[in-house]
Amino acid sequence: MPANDALVLRWATSVTAAVGLIATVIGTAIAGGKGLIAGVLGTLIAVGFFAVGQYVVGRVLRNSPETAFMTALVVYMGQILALFVLLLLLREATFFAPKVFAATIIACALAWIFASAVVTWRTKVLYVDPEARP
Repeated sequence: MPANDALVLRWATSVTAAVGLIATVIGTAIAGGKGLIAGVLGTLIAVGFFAVGQYVVGRVLRNSPETAFMTALVVYMGQILALFVLLLLLREATFFAPKVFAATIIACALAWIFASAVVTWRTKVLYVDPEARP
């Protein structure tokens, strides 16, 4: 895994886990034990979905850089669609608080996107080899 991908994965996971922890604490205060379950489950699902997506895009970028942008868009849209379907399927669940679950997933998704964008903006990735000769 290239250094930039590992850095994005590390930072985005850390930031998302912190946001998930805050959402879980708030959810527990609001909905008790069901809020705790919803917050933990939402955090784990969001981190899992986005970490797998980051890994897939990183692998494609290494093996086929010309298709990386299209792959990143497809992976991202697939993740958002899968999370939306999951929210729809679990909206009537009784073993946890569905609203806390949805809010946690949304907060974690936004945290992941923000953290990965900040790391990408701050990292200078060379797209031209300065040492190469024509």
